[in-house]
Parts: sequence; C-alpha cells; structure tokens
Amino acid sequence: GTRLYLVDVGSVSQDLFYQLVLARWENCQVMQLFEPLPVGPLLAAALELEEAAGRWQPEPGSSRQELCELVEQLLAQKAAMLKEYVGLTFIQQRAPSSKEHPQLQQQLSLQQSGVQDQQQQGQQQLHLSGLPLLLDGYIPDLSRLPQLVLQLAQYVDWETEKECFKSLAEVLAGFYAIQPLLNNLAAGAGGVGVAGVGAAASQAVAGSTDVEATNTGAEHAAEAAGQHAAAHWSEPQGSTAAIAVLGTSATVDKAKADSKANSNATAEANDQITSLLAAHRDSVQREWLMRHVLMPALKHLYKPPRCRARDGSVLLLTSMEKLYVVFERCGW
Repeated sequence: GTRLYLVDVGSVSQDLFYQLVLARWENCQVMQLFEPLPVGPLLAAALELEEAAGRWQPEPGSSRQELCELVEQLLAQKAAMLKEYVGLTFIQQRAPSSKEHPQLQQQLSLQQSGVQDQQQQGQQQLHLSGLPLLLDGYIPDLSRLPQLVLQLAQYVDWETEKECFKSLAEVLAGFYAIQPLLNNLAAGAGGVGVAGVGAAASQAVAGSTDVEATNTGAEHAAEAAGQHAAAHWSEPQGSTAAIAVLGTSATVDKAKADSKANSNATAEANDQITSLLAAHRDSVQREWLMRHVLMPALKHLYKPPRCRARDGSVLLLTSMEKLYVVFERCGW
C-alpha cells in the first residue's frame, strides 16, 4: 500500500475476535488444555486480584469462598450451552489435591484463597478443560484465565437471549484481544531489557566471585588459626595464643556472614536474570503473533465498525501522495 497508519491493536483485535466469535457461533473448534483447571481456585485468584486492586470488597456476612461456590454453580448450569455455542468447555472432575499438583496450588495462591484441600479430595468439582479456537495459530494469554472465568458471571447477561449472546461474545473477545505487557519490555524497551539482563548477569558473576573469594579467605584464616594455636600450645604465653585464636574465630564468623550475604545477593541477581529473560521471551512471542498471525487476519478478516473511524483507534500518519507533494515543493 501507499499509506502508513497508526493502529490501536488492542481495540482493533478485540473487534476482530468479537466478529470471529459470532462467525463461528455453534461451529467453533476447541483447544483442549493440557490439564483441566479447577474453577474454584481460578475464581479465588480472580477475586483476590480484584480485591487487591480495590475494585471489589466482600459484603458483610459473606466470604470469598461462598461467592466462588455461587459462581461455580452458575457456570456448571451453563456449561452445556457454553460448549455448544462457543466451544468453552467445562467438565466435572475430581478435584486434585495439593500433593498431586503442588505447582498448580502455588500458581493459583490456594493458601490465600480459602479453598481447603481436605474438603476437595474425593469430590467432583467444575474444571475448565477447553477454549474456543477462534484464529489458527493464535493462543490467548492464559494468565488471564481467572479474569475470564469471573467475567463470565460478572458481565454476561444470562436472562435475555440476545443480550446474553452479545455480552458473551464481548467477554471472550476481551480475553483473546492483545493486552499490553505490564513489564519493563512493554514499551518497546527491548534494548533496555537486554542491557538489564547483561547487568544482572555481571552482578551475579561478581557476586559468585566474591563468595568464592570470601570462602577461600575464611578457609585460609581458619588454617592459620589452627597452625598458630598448635605452635603456641606449649608456650607459657597461653593466654596470648588463646586471644589470637578467638580473634581469628571472630574473623572467620564475619567472613561466613559476608559469604551468606553475597550468596543471597547472587540468588537475587539470578532471579532478576530469570524474570528479565522471561519478559524478553514474552515480548518476542507477542511480536511474532502480531506480525505473522494477527496482522494478516486483520487484513483479510476484519470489518471495522464505523466508530473506529472517529475514536482515534486508526490514524493515518502519511501517504505516498502527500510525500510526493512535499518532494515537489522542495524541488527534489
């Protein structure tokens, strides 16, 4: 083309997935999750996030667990409809215990959710097992699954058929839409992120070297203390030798404390490296999806509503025709 546009990809992608949900209504393929996720802990995690953000507070006389149970019952009643219309699959399955899935318990913060593992064992609970496949090659951000499950009860109008279909499509479109990365690499600071990885790596190497040097110094100090005590054991100045040994022991203890502090600093630096590399990987994956999956779909499948022409979601920056006029005026 001859025109250059600035596009709000989040809003435009939400429009696209809204249209795809309606286009694939009652004929949507399903992406099966590797392992079904229990709905109760997902709801508890979502409510915890809402409460931390100040958007929700439990009413007097009610608890978070009671609300989770009510939402779970609602979704269990609507499970057949959700699977038939949009391919969102919920199944009844025995709840996993913390011994069977310790990583799942840690990720969903079950310790703070109020969901008791002893009560779950042996009971049939609702699990999320599949998501609709709206666009080939595109996988939504699965870290937002708790918000999706909560919004199905919060924003979907289950009373009126037309409003139910419309609000359900909007909730799914919001879940599938491209979301901004809440990270140091989100605002195009890829170079800064890589530099941060390098700095953290240098810090980790320096910390590791300091630990080795401190440990070596502590070993030499202990060896010297032992030799000094053995050499002066039979001398009459026993008190002087004892003082020397005590002083050296204090030095060894200080060296061990410094070694422990350096080890903690090294662990923190390693954690920083891991988080920065994960953020960089997410940024690269996001860019690949936008360039090779989402943008071609927008080009061939997207039908923009009229409101997008006036709300600033799509802005024309320049065109070849305007540039030619500028070049002619400049005499080029």
